[in-house]
Amino acid sequence: MKLPKLKTEWDGFKGYVSMTWDKISDEELVRVEGSLPTLINLIEEKYHTPKEKIEQKLEELYNIYIERKQALKEDITELRQDISNRSSELLGGIRDKSEAYTRNVRTKFNNLNEEHVQPYVDKSEDYIKMHPFTAVFGALGVGVLIGGIIGLLGSSRDD
Repeated sequence: MKLPKLKTEWDGFKGYVSMTWDKISDEELVRVEGSLPTLINLIEEKYHTPKEKIEQKLEELYNIYIERKQALKEDITELRQDISNRSSELLGGIRDKSEAYTRNVRTKFNNLNEEHVQPYVDKSEDYIKMHPFTAVFGALGVGVLIGGIIGLLGSSRDD
C-alpha cells in the first residue's frame, strides 16, 4: 500500500488518524513523522487490528483527507475571487459617489462664489478704479496698523 505524499501531508492528515484511533497520543503521532510502516505498527500495537484492515482504513481516510483538502482549496480560490470581485464593485461604487460629491461641491462652491463673493470683488475693483489714491492710502493705513499691533505684541513678549 502506498499513500502518495504522506510525509508532506502528515501534519494535516495526523488529525484524521487521531480522530479515528484515539488511543494514540499526540506525542506518538509526532514521532511517526509521516512514516507509513511506523504508523501501521503503532495502530496494530494499540488496537490489535489486522494489518490489512488498518491499511484499508488508512487508504480510505487519506483519500477523504485529500478530497476535502482539494475541495477546501477550491472553496478558498472561489472565495478569493468573490472577494476580489466584490471589492472591485465596491471600489467602483465609491469612486462614482466620490466623483458625484466632488462635482456637487464644485457646483455649490461656484454658485456661492458667483452669488456672494464675486459681486463684492467686482464692487471693490470698481471702487479702486474710481478712487485709486484713497484705496492705496487705506491699504497703507491698514498695513501700518497691523504692523504696529504686531510690534507691540512682540515687544510685550520680550519684557
